[in-house]
Amino acid sequence: MSEQIKKLLEIIKHGSKEEISEAKKEFEKIWPRCRVNSTPEEFMEQDEYIQAFLSELSAFDDIKEEKNKLAFIDMLKHLLRAAPLREAEYSHLMIDFILTLIQNPSGNIRNAVARKSFELVAGLKLKEEDYSRTKNDKETVEKHREIFGEFVDKIYALMWRYDEPRFHK
Repeated sequence: MSEQIKKLLEIIKHGSKEEISEAKKEFEKIWPRCRVNSTPEEFMEQDEYIQAFLSELSAFDDIKEEKNKLAFIDMLKHLLRAAPLREAEYSHLMIDFILTLIQNPSGNIRNAVARKSFELVAGLKLKEEDYSRTKNDKETVEKHREIFGEFVDKIYALMWRYDEPRFHK
């Protein structure tokens, strides 16, 4: 099934507007719902899909057309919702990808990735009330707080990097 995800992402990266629309619909049908209480079998399937999607991130710069880049960014919502439920490494990869794209010369790309980055933050469980009170749940909340803190720290670093006196008028 992960090959099907890669095939659809390939269409999204290089297809026409009509092909992209059809690929997105098909993608929505096959992308598994990622949730905390998945069975081990569901978890493995979801992980396979996530790995397939993550492997495509490095090829983003190879996408020629801006419409295809915007369509690919739109599909990130699936990965951004699933990443916090998995290994922290996935979230770190997503944060780095988002912060790389936020520096893109194209305003359309910057705006699209800024809107989609909300999905990463929305997927994080930052309050203990978001879970029951087990030790494992508290560890998850702490891990998600660390991910959120890293994201905010890197955003501040970018703000300082690009800050100019003319912005303070």
